[in-house]
Amino acid sequence: KLSMLVQTAREALQWLSDRQDADALRRAAALLGGIKNYSRVGTAKAWPEGKTAIQQALKTLREPFFGKENAWLSMGLNEEDARSARALAALRAVALQAFAIYEARKGEAHALDFDDLETRAVSLLEDHPSVRRRWQEEVRALLVDEFQDTNARQARLLELLDGGRGVRFLVGDAKQSIYRFRGAEVAVFTRTEGDFEAAGKRVARLNATYRAHARLVDGLNDLLEPVLGRARYDWEAAFAPLTSARDRAPRIASDAFIEVQLAAGNKGEAMPIAARAAVNRLIALFDQGYAPGDAAILCRATTSFAAYEDALDAAGVPFLTLAGRGFFQRPEIRDLTNVMRAAADPTDDVALVGALRSPGLGLSDVALYHLARHRERLRQTSNVKRHDLWTAVQTPPHDFPPDELPRLTFARELLTRLHGMAGRAPVADLLKGYVDETDYLAILAGAGQSRAVRNVNKLLADVQAAGLVHMASFLEWIDLARDADVREGEAPVVAEGAVQIMTVHRAKGLEFPIVVLGDITYAPRRGRGVVIADGWMAWKVPSSSENEAKPAFYQLLQRMEARKEEAEDKRLFYVAATRAEDHLILNGVVGRWNKGGWYRWLKLALPELDAFVQAEGAGEQICRLGMAGAPVRCVRVEDAAAPRRTYTPETDALAPPPFQPKLLAPFEPVEDALDEDARQREQEPERRVWRIFPPEGARAWAPAWMVGKLAHRAIELERMPDAPNFDAWLEASARGLGLSDPGMIRNALWRTRRLLRNLAASALWAEIQAADQRLHEVPYAYLDPDGVPARGTIDLLYRTGEDWTLVDFKTDRARDRAEMEAIIAEKGYDEQVRRYAEAVRALLDVTPRAVVCFLDVAGEVAWSVISVQ
Repeated sequence: KLSMLVQTAREALQWLSDRQDADALRRAAALLGGIKNYSRVGTAKAWPEGKTAIQQALKTLREPFFGKENAWLSMGLNEEDARSARALAALRAVALQAFAIYEARKGEAHALDFDDLETRAVSLLEDHPSVRRRWQEEVRALLVDEFQDTNARQARLLELLDGGRGVRFLVGDAKQSIYRFRGAEVAVFTRTEGDFEAAGKRVARLNATYRAHARLVDGLNDLLEPVLGRARYDWEAAFAPLTSARDRAPRIASDAFIEVQLAAGNKGEAMPIAARAAVNRLIALFDQGYAPGDAAILCRATTSFAAYEDALDAAGVPFLTLAGRGFFQRPEIRDLTNVMRAAADPTDDVALVGALRSPGLGLSDVALYHLARHRERLRQTSNVKRHDLWTAVQTPPHDFPPDELPRLTFARELLTRLHGMAGRAPVADLLKGYVDETDYLAILAGAGQSRAVRNVNKLLADVQAAGLVHMASFLEWIDLARDADVREGEAPVVAEGAVQIMTVHRAKGLEFPIVVLGDITYAPRRGRGVVIADGWMAWKVPSSSENEAKPAFYQLLQRMEARKEEAEDKRLFYVAATRAEDHLILNGVVGRWNKGGWYRWLKLALPELDAFVQAEGAGEQICRLGMAGAPVRCVRVEDAAAPRRTYTPETDALAPPPFQPKLLAPFEPVEDALDEDARQREQEPERRVWRIFPPEGARAWAPAWMVGKLAHRAIELERMPDAPNFDAWLEASARGLGLSDPGMIRNALWRTRRLLRNLAASALWAEIQAADQRLHEVPYAYLDPDGVPARGTIDLLYRTGEDWTLVDFKTDRARDRAEMEAIIAEKGYDEQVRRYAEAVRALLDVTPRAVVCFLDVAGEVAWSVISVQ
């Protein structure tokens, strides 16, 4: 056996030495394929040159053909390759046709996509030397942050702007390149780094971190070094140890700042147990001085969020999910959707039950049972076999609970009104009407559901912005979002103080005192029919037979792609782990089929982890990482050992942590000088009237600021009351600001029309209309003489001959000119227009006439010229 094995190896080597073509590779692969189990052939004495040395030589010889990375050398073409080749012509024709249609549609719309922007910018500089020189003269320095997330085209654009002058200053970290799905190529970064070094340019490696304390950094180095290792290809990122430059100790002492929590078993059953253990650990840290706002749970994918959301919810810990289980799956959004479905079609029993049972209408299960039983009686006693629940709601049974009859009557009348409005009024009006009449937001707030209140307001704003009128369009929008599993982010928390749940990609660039890496055994499914890698494409032609064979070229690209995806998974793990400032907790489920994902990388640093998890019962021990032996607390979780804890927040606010050391001398920020319009535009959320509706029995009166916005919008468009379709346009504009109450809309329209009629009849408007040039809503930004950034928008700037005039329109009411002048001085309108005049002077090098124009001074327009000298 030994002599045959050696002879086979020599023959394979001979083939590889004499020829280097495909036939030689196949013959060598066939010979080497016969060398199996060579480690068991013969005793050590039977190997004349030493068994270990020859075994290693055979392993090296077989590796290019049968190793994990290079097994493709032993592949031969098969029937599937032939089928794929025959399909190539048809596939190419379809692809070219689709591309032509896409290009034509872009041309019709005069649109460019992001690829166009990149390729055309590069072509512009490559093909036109004069343009290239112009931009190179313009660009004195290029600072590019996050350079690891660029692609080859973007890097080429930077090269062209540089022009060999050495003006590029590139900042990035190859270990944090995690946007390959967006086209980022880490190879661009590594190649550019090599080019810089080869050209003698400066490459500075910044290995100091001000984020994590020294003991955590030591542990992270030991954890991540075996994961990243050395880079053998330009699409891999080599490990580089970090050193801690932070002089602030963690808030609490601990024997281990890295913790691994693992539950064993089926993921469906064990994941809630693991999540509960993570939440229990967070609560313990909160009890020792941390707060919920100090913690974040980071997952590989949004599908892992649900277990942690449920565990936090059950423990009463405030949390915020950033693009979580789905905005459209939230209970409050489901409730409102059910109400809209029932309003559109009251005979939809499922939607009607959801609407009646929701907090807004509040019928009990007992009441619904009586209605359902009454419906069945109606079906049995009537010739109409398809009685729906709505019939029972309209004619409730005699035994219906009397204490719930008022709620049923209210629900019936409200749904009837909404049904009558459906299809005629905007969906936003229906939603707002339901929310107002049921005091839905107050109900949610009273139940402590501040998160739900934010989400309801977000839905109202989104529907208003979408401009949906037909109920069918709204419901289709909701259904499409749910079916496509759209991860719409929830409304952001106004104040800090909640555990944040997000993906690692969302967390990039962020940092938290406590980081939980959730569901660490999650592994994405990556099967696909078409594989594209490095400009090559391969595909597996679908077959109706049970043939599972794959084309050899498809397998080749699939393996190349898998290696690159694995390299990015390692970088993703690096980014996730390095978000922690004080504590890192790795949490998940390990089972027979759940040993992939980040758990694979964890085992490289903690090889004893499998044995620890497989032991019986709950347990805890301190494990050691790497050569330095950084401690890791390993916890084996079982259901009985993970009881539910409840979070009770402290009433006294925690003292703020001491300031971290600064990299640079403190910078005193200068607040921008903004005009009132700019402040209104930049406030979050944008000013709306969702929370404004007339109290019952009160006179409908629209807010003054909204009338002012409508008047300014009309002036900007020079749309006066005598313009065609003016009333329809003005009403649509009012609804666009979120106004839905009919009385308030009428009031806003009447007051706005009155102001505009005043203006249209004035001598000032006649002068404006006769101007040679008119510029409305003119934005400006400049540094004032004191070096303060000033920004704002001028209502109107017009030119007559060589003279410029700026006008600032005001909707304040004044009884006479004296009161107008007093308001101007009191509210600082004179100083405001002087700032506008200074902006015009700085940007146009002219001194304008400055006018403050009041649209309602005793029912007329009046204006004051402000001295700007």
